Amino acid sequence: MTAEPEQIARKFTDDYEIAWPTAYGLSLETMNALGVTSPGEIETGMDVTPTIYILDAYGKVLWSDHGYRTTHPDVSLMLDDLETQIELALLPSSSET
Repeated sequence: MTAEPEQIARKFTDDYEIAWPTAYGLSLETMNALGVTSPGEIETGMDVTPTIYILDAYGKVLWSDHGYRTTHPDVSLMLDDLETQIELALLPSSSET
């Protein structure tokens, strides 16, 4: 018996103790609002593009790769940008200093 994609994703998030929601935990409306569904599939939720987001403590999106790694051959550029954005997100805000 082959595991279903949702089971595989849940095992991964459990194994790595990922507390934030995955696409399996999001409504179609939320996925559409975040721009991770293809325009032609907006009603069905099919063809979801894996997307990375950096959120602040209040849920505000600070950065997104917009599915970049699935459409560009040089993933290292996106990873460099992701690392920079994580470092920036971890800096204390002006209200904390």
